[in-house]
Amino acid sequence: MTDDQDPSGLVDAILDTLEAAAGARESLRAGSAGWIPDGPLKYQIAELDPWLDVPNLFSVQAKERIRMTSEALFHASRREYVTEIIHDEHCMSEDCERSSFTERGRAIAAARIELDGILTALRRVEDTLEADRLCILLRQTN
Repeated sequence: MTDDQDPSGLVDAILDTLEAAAGARESLRAGSAGWIPDGPLKYQIAELDPWLDVPNLFSVQAKERIRMTSEALFHASRREYVTEIIHDEHCMSEDCERSSFTERGRAIAAARIELDGILTALRRVEDTLEADRLCILLRQTN
């Protein structure tokens, strides 16, 4: 589709959302292979899957489920954040600390980032639709 046929970029915004959903689904599946989610989180991820399909993806309920799963993944990833004390004679203080995610935590965080990408793309679709409505309104009043 040319820019003349879709001047607001709505089609591009929708395609970005679909791509983000596909990426998130893949990340959740790959993540599940790299880490075993606990019972409630595993259930929440499984329940999210059908909401990543069209037309469900563009519903208010899907957006809320994506947000809730993203929050659950955030909390799960925080539990995988570790701090190590490194005894180093060259460190200026007594000991040096190094904080990072475990491998499992990185996989969980990556899945969360993918879900947040869907929320960003959905917001772009909503903003584009709102801009289109505003354009119509402004044209009618002038």
